[in-house]
Amino acid sequence: MDFESDLAQIIKQQFDEHNIIYEKNMDIRSLAARYLEVLNRRITPIPRDVHFSEEIHESLGKLKREKVATKEEAAEAWQAVFLIRHLLAEGKNVNCFLSKGVNFATGKKSKDGLLWDFGMHHFHLSREVEQNGFVKRSAYLLFAIVTEENAYFVDVRRHPRSGDLGWVRQDLLRIGHSNWPEVIDPNILQGVKETALADAEKQELRCKNINNTTQIEDKAIAPIGGGITTAGTSVVCQSLADQCLDEVRIHQSYLETQPAEVRSALKDKGIIINGKMEFKLVQLDSYGCTDEMTRSPQGSLHNTGLGIVEVTSGTLVDLSLVEQ
Repeated sequence: MDFESDLAQIIKQQFDEHNIIYEKNMDIRSLAARYLEVLNRRITPIPRDVHFSEEIHESLGKLKREKVATKEEAAEAWQAVFLIRHLLAEGKNVNCFLSKGVNFATGKKSKDGLLWDFGMHHFHLSREVEQNGFVKRSAYLLFAIVTEENAYFVDVRRHPRSGDLGWVRQDLLRIGHSNWPEVIDPNILQGVKETALADAEKQELRCKNINNTTQIEDKAIAPIGGGITTAGTSVVCQSLADQCLDEVRIHQSYLETQPAEVRSALKDKGIIINGKMEFKLVQLDSYGCTDEMTRSPQGSLHNTGLGIVEVTSGTLVDLSLVEQ
């Protein structure tokens, strides 16, 4: 029984199946965190309410009225925005519009400062899907905050050039706040006096992986996406990975030291195992576990789609048995 090894195998299999680039010798702590980052950067295809800011209407209108883009660029950006809106509302997959960097779990392309800091995704505004499964890179991007239930379309802007300030423009968050304060306000740091940063200063700090606040009116706003580690990775995903690994170790310790209690619990379910029990950490959907099997509260492992199975009987272990 080696749940950490099982977890590493599950993650690597998922990476290989979805063509995710990663370092083969990555330790389990980094591997788990990078896996959660890959999931976090993608958007789960579930129906969402889609909201447009006042500013995005102005930006779309400007594309058509003024010569800020070619006629073809303007038409493609306009149509792609409304296609993405439709797909999000219908609960369909929009990940082809994201950066190709979502296929990297290591290296520079795996870093997503915009998401870790502002909590925003950016979508390429093209409808032409290339052989790699992503849409053709576009002249314009849609900046949006996507939650489990809502998608907030903040603005449409020209794709930032290398080294410019487009990825750190703090007015993106100010637009979000002016249109949907309820989305931003939970990140207000009460009692903290904000010192306004210029966008160039914000860029310098982000390049150095230093967390900082954003000033909105007289409020100091903590990173909406949870912040950046000194390695440039997601604070939230690293924390969740550490929690998951702690839980995995607790479960393994319990199952190794309390076999009689586990055997008795299985017997109460009518499952009698003669001889040694064997346990394995599995991915629930690939193992064929039904909704009924995972519906009851059984520990936070299930929130990441993982579970523990007694191999001989094929029984999913009730993780609520484990004393935390």
